[in-house]
Amino acid sequence: MTHRMKQRGLYSEGLGPSNQKVRQFVSSGPRPAEVIGKTSVRRQQQIQAQKYRLDAHGGRKWGAHPRKPKTKTGFIQPKVMVPYKTLPGKPPRSIEVERKKRLYAAQDVMGLLKQGGVDYTKFALDVDHKTGERAYLPLQLFENTTYHVYPPEEWIRLGTDEMGKVAIPAKGLWFDPEKDYEGIYRPCTVTGWDETKRKFRIKWKGENAAKQDAECKDDDIEAILYRINLCFQAEDPFQYVKGVVEAHEARRQFECAIKYSLYVDSMPADNITSLDPEQ
Repeated sequence: MTHRMKQRGLYSEGLGPSNQKVRQFVSSGPRPAEVIGKTSVRRQQQIQAQKYRLDAHGGRKWGAHPRKPKTKTGFIQPKVMVPYKTLPGKPPRSIEVERKKRLYAAQDVMGLLKQGGVDYTKFALDVDHKTGERAYLPLQLFENTTYHVYPPEEWIRLGTDEMGKVAIPAKGLWFDPEKDYEGIYRPCTVTGWDETKRKFRIKWKGENAAKQDAECKDDDIEAILYRINLCFQAEDPFQYVKGVVEAHEARRQFECAIKYSLYVDSMPADNITSLDPEQ
């Protein structure tokens, strides 16, 4: 024997004979004054002022004006290949940036250069660090720009604050005149870019500021450096060192090729017999 479940009627149960107050309220309906007052207040709370802007075709596009993203200027962070929106199970972008900053700050540029065969404590820029002989070609001509994170103009643009001031932390190559011109990388601040000379304008940090260029005045701490002699705080020091080492090697090979061609062209050809017509 099967028992069928009785189907319930929610509205009929609420409006049954036992609920006289509910039946009376439904049959009488709401009072007009209360309805007008409540709906007017409700509409005032829900209605918001709308704005429109013209789209690319000149038509009206309703909605609020798009807000520009707030970006900090004058402060350059290390470049990381991490999306701005955090994915599930992945660390946020700020964590990766902080890891890069600590990794870059812990590196010794001079030590990395010595591992690659470049030692500025023994040789200057115009010396082949492998043979110790003089190099005649400028080192900046052999700089590989593929290792650069940004071009010079982009560094200046990113390092400019809202007041138009440029102050980018970096380390520049400085030859100490008091230590027989021993080269080290010391902290400095990049303040501009000279497009004509293709050099960065910097200011040395510290009491004994170096005079890196003949154009600097005696009472001035400013200097100008080529890009190859400047390592920014926000760039990868491993990539920078790799570019410097490859520039030294490229200059060495190029000068060797020039010397070889010069030796071949300078060989005497007076005692060399010519070939017979039959040969």
